Amino acid sequence: MTLPVARLVAEVRSRNPLVHNITNYVAAPLQANALSAIGASPIMADEESEAEEMTGLSDGLLINIGTLNRHTIAAMHLSMRSAHAKGIPIVFDPVGVAATELRRQTALELLAKHPVSIIRANAGEIAFLAGQASLSKGVDAGGTPDNPLDLARSVARRYQCVVAMTGPTDYITDGERTYACDNGHPMMSVLVGTGCTLSSVVTAFAAAHPDQLLEAAAAALAYYGLCGETAAQTAIGPGSLQTNLLDTLHTLSEQQIQHGCRLSLP
Repeated sequence: MTLPVARLVAEVRSRNPLVHNITNYVAAPLQANALSAIGASPIMADEESEAEEMTGLSDGLLINIGTLNRHTIAAMHLSMRSAHAKGIPIVFDPVGVAATELRRQTALELLAKHPVSIIRANAGEIAFLAGQASLSKGVDAGGTPDNPLDLARSVARRYQCVVAMTGPTDYITDGERTYACDNGHPMMSVLVGTGCTLSSVVTAFAAAHPDQLLEAAAAALAYYGLCGETAAQTAIGPGSLQTNLLDTLHTLSEQQIQHGCRLSLP
């Protein structure tokens, strides 16, 4: 099955979705710039008194628990409720979910109270959501479970959503249909915030293609991973990688996308 990634990228640019990010302050600048680079419009609003209203103006919502506090947790609940009422996609990134009781409790409560469209996480985080001992190390990816695809499918079925799980091979599944993606570069793990930024990119693709969430998530992972590969070719470290990544997200050609994205059916 061939996925028209280049067309999906072009439609993000033409539709210019407004993406509301309730996210962590470590990654927020990179997320905002990446969204702008791909042709989306970013907004970061986590004040409880305006978060719900801001979501009502948006085309997609990202919830990222990377730097939690009680103030933002309340805003997350309000915004998820608003997004569900409006019918826009919600992407959930359970950053370091197994690290502390606050993260565990918050993630499970948010997922129990609000339907989500896509969960974007690493394998350790998915393992926790599947009910297995997590392999996460703090908020880092940690190890990889022996059966990552089975876990991803299990979580997708449990929460009736798409799971976009990153790892040595990325898996994107709705519990039945699945894509495997082999784009990406090891240097991306050295640049803090690349995973969170991927979640913002996934939200933009979902906002532009709300009726094709599996395809949107798969295209986002392949495109973002390919941009990382391309950026790493001339980067000498995380600083130049960040600059190159933003430039590549903005300039990667249709031909490069068509020839470089590596999606398959596992």
